[in-house]
Amino acid sequence: MPDMTKDELVLSKSEQSTLLYLETRLVDYGGRVDMRRMNSDDVAWVRRMSAIGFIGFGRIVLQDHNSEGTNWVTFSDEAWKMAHHLRREIADRGLSKRQYRTTQETSSTVRK
Repeated sequence: MPDMTKDELVLSKSEQSTLLYLETRLVDYGGRVDMRRMNSDDVAWVRRMSAIGFIGFGRIVLQDHNSEGTNWVTFSDEAWKMAHHLRREIADRGLSKRQYRTTQETSSTVRK
């Protein structure tokens, strides 16, 4: 990837997946990253994104390592916005394919 700024980012599907993995780790695990779930391409991308300030990323001190992760991640505002946008796209695709009806959509369940 050539040198770029946060404003010039266009992510591949793999990079989008990595961003959403990191977002999950941030939300559900306090920013701890389980490096066993990342391949070398993921790690290289994370380091590039950290270098341009899109995310923060680094190592947790050895004494604080645990099974939830040995590295940490933080997001810039731009990373949060992109992750949110990607989550909404995924949700919208899923909802467009839903195979159920809601009670509000059926007239027989509406009380009069």
